[in-house]
Amino acid sequence: MNAGSFLASAAPRRIAIFRALQLGDMLCSVPALRALRAASPQAHIALIGLPWAQSFVERYADLVDELIVFPGAEGFPEQRESDEGLPAFREWMRAQRFDLAIQLHGSGGIANDLLLQFGASAHAGFVQPHERPRDGVFIDWPDDLPEPERYLALMSALGAETTDRRLSFPLCERDGDEYASLVAAHGIEAQRLVLVHPGAQLPSRRWPAERFAEVADRLAADGWQIAITGTAAE
Repeated sequence: MNAGSFLASAAPRRIAIFRALQLGDMLCSVPALRALRAASPQAHIALIGLPWAQSFVERYADLVDELIVFPGAEGFPEQRESDEGLPAFREWMRAQRFDLAIQLHGSGGIANDLLLQFGASAHAGFVQPHERPRDGVFIDWPDDLPEPERYLALMSALGAETTDRRLSFPLCERDGDEYASLVAAHGIEAQRLVLVHPGAQLPSRRWPAERFAEVADRLAADGWQIAITGTAAE
């Protein structure tokens, strides 16, 4: 398929994006989602994601219109690995008749196998080295690029303009209210606050906790306030 002008020539009205990942990974995809929205302003864009991502869709309502909750599958460790819900999910997805399904979940492989079962008219995504060819707009996984740039590369292959590369995190009134509650409860002074985020899903991405503690101790000794962020499990 000639990828250079796909979005302009195909003008997809219904687009599904498969990216069933956690918050940090989702934030890295924001520039790509922005480029897709600018290239397809009239399209209905659905995110196939984890249940928590409803809050992501609400925060980025200008980029994504709907969350479709991914039920999980073998080989996708972000939630319980089971194929139990897949048959019904595949049938439901096929009934939605998406014009374009984009594999933005990762480097390819089983993510592409899954995407191609959703019954979209066209497909796009990444392929791993030595992976068999896929029909659609698929590019080699750009492992040497920073995370956000990888997804922008795919948007560029689809024909989207990718000059706006900013990361962004829009704030709402509720965020302000929650922050005010934290300030009142903990005496937070914004000008002295340092956030420490020691957690990560994969052990290979975790700096040793004792090193985070040493850095925090030194900062605290210099007069900084320390706050730790993370999930309840972390």
